[in-house]
Amino acid sequence: LNGNGFICDYELHDLFKEANLPLPGYKVREIIQKLMEEGDKDKDNKISFDEFVS
Repeated sequence: LNGNGFICDYELHDLFKEANLPLPGYKVREIIQKLMEEGDKDKDNKISFDEFVS
């Protein structure tokens, strides 16, 4: 979301913050952790476009 072609955990956090969802912070962290575990196939702490679409 910063234009580098990858999604990082802090960018996901910013998205959740911007969405202004009625979720407690711990729940947002759990969701982000799960998204990273599922999406970051090569475990480099970022999700590439290829990882995202696979």
